[in-house]
Amino acid sequence: MFGGPLPSALLLFELVALSGMVPSAALGSVLLPGFLASGTAALVFTGVDHWPGVAETVLRLPPLPDYPTVRLPDVAWCLLVALVAAVVVAGARRVARQLAGRTARISPVALLFGAGLAVGLLAVGFRAVSSQPVNLVLFSGEGALPQLVAETSAGLLALLLLVKGAAYTLSLGAGFRGGPTFPAVALGVVTGVLASILLPGLDLTPAVIAGVAAASSAALGLSFFGALLAALLAGSAAAETIPIAVIASVIGGLVATVLKRREARH
Repeated sequence: MFGGPLPSALLLFELVALSGMVPSAALGSVLLPGFLASGTAALVFTGVDHWPGVAETVLRLPPLPDYPTVRLPDVAWCLLVALVAAVVVAGARRVARQLAGRTARISPVALLFGAGLAVGLLAVGFRAVSSQPVNLVLFSGEGALPQLVAETSAGLLALLLLVKGAAYTLSLGAGFRGGPTFPAVALGVVTGVLASILLPGLDLTPAVIAGVAAASSAALGLSFFGALLAALLAGSAAAETIPIAVIASVIGGLVATVLKRREARH
């Protein structure tokens, strides 16, 4: 899903390290068999010789505009982009956990039906207001990334950030199966594109990369993985945007940590 075994290996490495269930000296040996298995299994998707392999769902951005060098205004603005993206995603996950706790006594079937209806109404309402397809709100978001990056309406993006964030919260809180990462990336892209429209002098490419890094890091609490994922999605602009991706990812991880600690105290 993340373009190969290396990002997934780093994802697992951080998750296992944070769990504290495996001594640090044993992390490499514990993950090595799975790492080898994922590398050889990747041949199923890449293909061998004349066999093209099978189709796969891969998270990827459309080609971003050239970004030849990092500019100081971009770095400054991207701090704000990262903070907003992290607050949106980490805040949505916090509200989802609270929702799950308060609805624990409700039948899972009734809860899923109710949340599904609410998400559907959000999508239909978004289409009625914006005349845009419901797919921008529904599903995990990777299929909508090209349209999101090309969007030029700040009002539409702001509305989408609100509506898709609510749908993300309801889906997680109700217990729908699926991962938190892809929708978080979509929300990060929306935040970055919106910022590039509203903030003077901010280029689209670093804004999107900052949003992706912060959002994915905030969703999982994994700063190393968030930076790597954003760098991979940056494509040809990876070398220039890696510093921004790292800074934004750390901000995302810190925001998620602060919100979790505040939640634990209450």
